[in-house]
Amino acid sequence: MSWFFKKGYAWYNSKKNGPVFVAPHSGLPVPSGYRDVGTEGVAYLCSEKAGSSIISMIGRDRVNGIDFYRMMPSEKVAENMFNINHNETEMAELKKKYAWAARNKMEYDQKREIYGSFWNMVVSQESSVYVFVHTQLPLIKNHPSLMDVTTFEGRIFNKMIINEAVKKINEDFASKFKELEKEYNEYMLDYVSDYIFRKKKKYGKFEADSMRGLDRETMLKNLLALKEYCSEEVYYMIKEKFNEEAFITGIKSALNRNNDLCVTVEKNFKGKLAEYVVIPMVKKSRGVGFQVEVSQFLADKHPELAAELIWAILDECNRIVKK
Repeated sequence: MSWFFKKGYAWYNSKKNGPVFVAPHSGLPVPSGYRDVGTEGVAYLCSEKAGSSIISMIGRDRVNGIDFYRMMPSEKVAENMFNINHNETEMAELKKKYAWAARNKMEYDQKREIYGSFWNMVVSQESSVYVFVHTQLPLIKNHPSLMDVTTFEGRIFNKMIINEAVKKINEDFASKFKELEKEYNEYMLDYVSDYIFRKKKKYGKFEADSMRGLDRETMLKNLLALKEYCSEEVYYMIKEKFNEEAFITGIKSALNRNNDLCVTVEKNFKGKLAEYVVIPMVKKSRGVGFQVEVSQFLADKHPELAAELIWAILDECNRIVKK
């Protein structure tokens, strides 16, 4: 395995022909925030077998970093984002589209150079297959998916082939997934405790109505999932008096009633936030690809299994195409 460090990212090459594994959100957040925990390890482990991995080394915070998985903004938009950075509601919509904020032209040009270099490195690899590696948070809104595979609704990979491949993977790994249930439940409950602490610290209390921007969107998705998975009695209790105790009780009920862990296809993610970046890039290179949203539990605790699953999907797709 050879390696090379560039501004903002690292490149690892197995020197064997294979896919390009891209981890655009693996960089440490500064000063705080989220990153796709464990994706650097999963992407690297995938490229050990064959192909190469390109791994972000900077956070996705728009002021202090770059989100490689969003569109390049104009200089005017980037400066506007910098100026309204503390307006969470306005920034929530802009973050869905644009890769960075900049205080002036010099900062804008620096970030544009790093952003361009990252994607030029991706397309310069001798491959026509791209796998974009992300993690999905261990929240009930993403349950029971250990890995959600996204084809951008069939625009960069045949969704029928992915569906057939994932069905086979779920059959082959069913017993292994069953073994993970207890550990998965404990990991989610630990994460949720921390999640509640952070939201109470930020908003002074834990309730959906007090949250703003992306925090509010996430909480509403959690509540919809609880309605689907937990018992009617528990969900009625949550509706009547929502608080942190009710939220945790609902998650425990949901995990007890439905814990068939599996790989899913576009259950939680469709790829819409990155479609203006990924789809043109893949089509321009005349390649194919898909995105994987690996459960943070799997990426953090079992990255080798996550890499094995990704390769199993690739191999099964190849088998289906050839039959």
